[in-house]
Amino acid sequence: MGADFIKEIEEFINFYLKNQPFLSENMLDKLKKIRAEFQFIFDNSYQYYSLSKVSGIPKEMRTEMTLKFFEAGNKFKTDNPFNELETVIIKEMRADLKTDNFEK
Repeated sequence: MGADFIKEIEEFINFYLKNQPFLSENMLDKLKKIRAEFQFIFDNSYQYYSLSKVSGIPKEMRTEMTLKFFEAGNKFKTDNPFNELETVIIKEMRADLKTDNFEK
């Protein structure tokens, strides 16, 4: 499953790299933030599942690993990076269409 997730991250990166000339810096920054969130989730989930059954890991390291695993899982429960990207897209579309003066 880890290999599939890595492939999806790579496809996501390729998407925004190919489309970079058509994206604003702000939009590109938001896409990079989403990629970083995906990477954080993958890294911490993979580490947790890879090492959780290994004996001899110090309690402090196991506790830190578990906390990061739950932090990664909680990132799936929020959609903040996607909301930020959506806000940028809507703002840029309104500017392009010159609809900033219309009521929302």
